[in-house]
Amino acid sequence: MVGGMLKSYPNFTPEALLYELSYQNLVLYSSILPSYDPDRKGKKGRGKHIDAADPANRAEAFKILSGI
Repeated sequence: MVGGMLKSYPNFTPEALLYELSYQNLVLYSSILPSYDPDRKGKKGRGKHIDAADPANRAEAFKILSGI
């Protein structure tokens, strides 16, 4: 996640992303980045794709993020 943020926001230093930016702000910054759509024709997506922004998928997203 840090590498992707550094690529998208080159004005951030790795130290600023790791130690000065809160998790909530990191999520907000990353929410405006373009997302990958695994349902493209002719390409297979890896794994199950869920929309973590959808409240119906809240439990599934929490399970993935907590590593359960």
